[in-house]
Amino acid sequence: MTDSIIAQLFTQFWKAYPARNKTKIGRYPCSLWFEAKNPSPSTVRAMIDWLEQSKANRDATGKEGTFHAAPCDPIRFLRERMWEDPIGVILTKTQRYDAKVKKQDKYHRAQKRKELKELWTSLLADWTVDKILNNHSFKVECESTPGFKAWAIKQRPGLGKNIAL
Repeated sequence: MTDSIIAQLFTQFWKAYPARNKTKIGRYPCSLWFEAKNPSPSTVRAMIDWLEQSKANRDATGKEGTFHAAPCDPIRFLRERMWEDPIGVILTKTQRYDAKVKKQDKYHRAQKRKELKELWTSLLADWTVDKILNNHSFKVECESTPGFKAWAIKQRPGLGKNIAL
């Protein structure tokens, strides 16, 4: 096929491909894929049909209270020949809730780490080196939290002589 036909097919594909988070990325690698693979007009039509069916499915499942993710980045779509796959995976409200809970748990763990850091900052400043080294919680933090020992030594340089990193 001529370069102009490939360029037209690519333009059709790119126009049909949905944006994720209101942006499209990867135009250049996708154009290189089109140049290298020279897809036929029927293949590009199959891609566009799949994208249209996928959008219709997302719209319909959204009304039913379930969720259907938009297609991945376009270059991945091309490389993995996703237009040959069945249309999407549907997540139930429970699965979406579980994902939300995991995100919240991550936030709460970060908050807890921040609170512990504030507590240990205060304790490292106030306590003697011996009291710190004999504290069970300090020992547990040193063993279980990556980077805690190095952070504690920065906060209280005198600890460096007494604990090994």
